[in-house]
Amino acid sequence: MKKQAIIIVTPNLPGSDKLPGAAQDAEAWRSFLLSPEGGAWQLEEIKVLSDQSTSVIEGVLTLESQKGLDYCLLAFSGHGHYKVLPDSTKETRLFVSHTEYFTERTLSVRAKRELVVMDACREYGGEVITENEKISSFSGSRMIRAEDRFAKAREIFEKALLLSPEGRTLIYSCSLNQKAGDIFSFTRFLISDAERLAAECRLQQTISVKAAFDAAEAKPLIHNAPQKPVYDAGRCFTHLPFSVSL
Repeated sequence: MKKQAIIIVTPNLPGSDKLPGAAQDAEAWRSFLLSPEGGAWQLEEIKVLSDQSTSVIEGVLTLESQKGLDYCLLAFSGHGHYKVLPDSTKETRLFVSHTEYFTERTLSVRAKRELVVMDACREYGGEVITENEKISSFSGSRMIRAEDRFAKAREIFEKALLLSPEGRTLIYSCSLNQKAGDIFSFTRFLISDAERLAAECRLQQTISVKAAFDAAEAKPLIHNAPQKPVYDAGRCFTHLPFSVSL
């Protein structure tokens, strides 16, 4: 199957507070995805874009949108807020510069299945009266031998992906009008709980992203109250796979 992970982090956005946790998020994603528990992705299936220009990010998204991907994981860690649009829609903005951003709508490559994880603050950024900012868009078992674990994990993960419904799943690290923790990021809680659930499971199967979210949901409240993550997969019975138990 054709799949791609695109990890976008902005730990050093000029003129803004540094976010060392964003860089740690990128490494956590990379380590997790390359592991059997994360689905045994291959290096070429993972792109990490750290402090990259808007044009570079848009170029990557455009290229990937032309591949007809079966699945894409898009993750962002950095600064953000939300705006109220003229039609009263609340739009989360993920900044890659002070005037350029992506939203939950534009951070996409039009894959058949997409998981979008947005680890950024969602405080109120005002109503849109005159739009001076540029929106970034684009056209367009435990007994298994060690050498076999990666192949088996990849097989299990991709089979579960193909059996899951098409569509987009959105994860926000916090609710509207809240800040997202950097030292204790929701991204790292999500990944560590996915790994824990996989380790605790006695069957060869996948752990869904919803199960991992549910396990991690309350943890930001402990370290960064009142941060409450949000999961939005629409009205689905089956959720995308996230980690693998072997």
